[in-house]
Amino acid sequence: MVVREQGSGTRFAIERFFDSHGFALNVAAEMSASEAIKQAVSAGLSLGIVSRHTIELELEAGRLCILDVEEMPIIRHWYLVHRREKRLSPIAKRLRLFC
Repeated sequence: MVVREQGSGTRFAIERFFDSHGFALNVAAEMSASEAIKQAVSAGLSLGIVSRHTIELELEAGRLCILDVEEMPIIRHWYLVHRREKRLSPIAKRLRLFC
C-alpha cells in the first residue's frame, strides 16, 4: 500500500481499520500528500486509500477506480473547535450552526 506519513489522521484511521480486521498493513511507500498517493497509484505502483473527494477528477477521467471493499468506507469524525474565550463573528456563528 501507498499510505500517508506516520502521524497523519488518515494513516491512523487506515492502521486502526486494518488492525481491527486482523490484517497487517504492508507499506510500500509513505507519502506526505494525497496528490502523491494518487500519482503513485495512477502509475501502477500500488494501492492507496485517500478521501473520495480528492479523486473526483480521476474517477471521471477513468484514471482511478474505487474498489468494493467490505466494511469500507472508513468513517472519520470531524470536529469544529474554537477558543472558548473568543467571541465568534456572525459568519462563524452561522458556520457553527450549519455544521
